[in-house]
Amino acid sequence: MYMADLEEAVAAVLVREIASMDASGTSSAGGACRACIEQVLAGETPTDRPSLICLQEHGYLVQEQGRSRLQVSLFEDWLRQYLEGFPTAEC
Repeated sequence: MYMADLEEAVAAVLVREIASMDASGTSSAGGACRACIEQVLAGETPTDRPSLICLQEHGYLVQEQGRSRLQVSLFEDWLRQYLEGFPTAEC
């Protein structure tokens, strides 16, 4: 898999997931989910429990040894590099 393939796949999934979350009415957290992901990437414990639960329910985060981490390590690496380029999306 090449980085361009990963970028294309992630962009497609993010657009689809955000649209489905908006349609389902689960988008009340604003930028809190992004803040939650940023805390996880920084090795911190997320402080916003509703966003944490939302991200776990959608399969982005899992609990491992009492800490949250992104489900897919390749996606985590990609987010570490490109997260700043994405506008704040609602969870």
